[in-house]
Amino acid sequence: MLSLHLQKSHTILRGRLQFIRCRLLGQPIPRASRLRRQEYTQRAFLTKASTLAKKYTAQPVVTVLSAQEKTEKQVVKEPFRFPEVNRQKKETVEQSFIPDTRYSKVVVRKTKPVRQVIFSVMMALSFTILILLFAPVAYFRFFSHEVVPVQTEQVGTPLGGEFAEPAQNERRIELPPRNENLPEGNWLTIPRIGVRTEILESEVAEESLVKGVWRVPDFATPGDFSQPMILAAHRYGYNWWWKGEYWKYNSFYLLPDLEPGDLVEVISDKRKYVYEIYAGEEGTEITDYNADLILYTCKFLTSDIRHFRYARLIDPSKYAEYGITN
Repeated sequence: MLSLHLQKSHTILRGRLQFIRCRLLGQPIPRASRLRRQEYTQRAFLTKASTLAKKYTAQPVVTVLSAQEKTEKQVVKEPFRFPEVNRQKKETVEQSFIPDTRYSKVVVRKTKPVRQVIFSVMMALSFTILILLFAPVAYFRFFSHEVVPVQTEQVGTPLGGEFAEPAQNERRIELPPRNENLPEGNWLTIPRIGVRTEILESEVAEESLVKGVWRVPDFATPGDFSQPMILAAHRYGYNWWWKGEYWKYNSFYLLPDLEPGDLVEVISDKRKYVYEIYAGEEGTEITDYNADLILYTCKFLTSDIRHFRYARLIDPSKYAEYGITN
């Protein structure tokens, strides 16, 4: 009997598992007629098995007792009572089949507020640097630009003339006297902006600009008054070591601060040549070649606009008026 009950339970369980499998995999559920046929077959099998079990079950042995034994072993029968039935209705909740959709929990670590602030600051700085680097390039690429004269409050200079007025052709002055205390080589000094550097010579501009001030080779040298001497330098430095005192002494970063009347000193062959700034402008090319000295540098890091300053040579006989000593 135990094996029959186990087989019945196994059949029921297999049917339920088949139903669940069809629901999970989205397969069609077997038709009701097929299920009824299987149930009828199982019921007939169980009925036949029960009949065979009753047929071969051993019959109880009947023993004949005497009157005395019956009296001794008489059993007091209790009156028949119906079992108590709980009349309270139990609430039955029909639960539809819900597949197990539980997944492993994914732990999301929240970033700390300090890291978020640092990341936001770094992103803002990056965008700011990109805008500062490429905004001037984009502006000057799509918009035309003209030469803009530098406006100053000072009307003239000790030598006379307006700031935006080109230098007048004058008689060339004599060379300043030699001073053996002056250093060898060619040197540039601009007291107003703190430039003190050597004037470098090379046919290729970058070979000199990487170190400091470069003299354009196709123009005059100190002491040659046939044409202007042109000096150029980077404004924002060149390499990582362009910082501190080196950057201050060897770059033209403060060149736009020069105004009419500011002095520029050039030492060459132990002679000191003193020039006075008289004009300046912003543009893409030099417009005044009558000057004795032309200084220029870039306005932005990657633009074609340049800052120009024009200067005329001071006669050594007038050094005393400017407080200049040889």
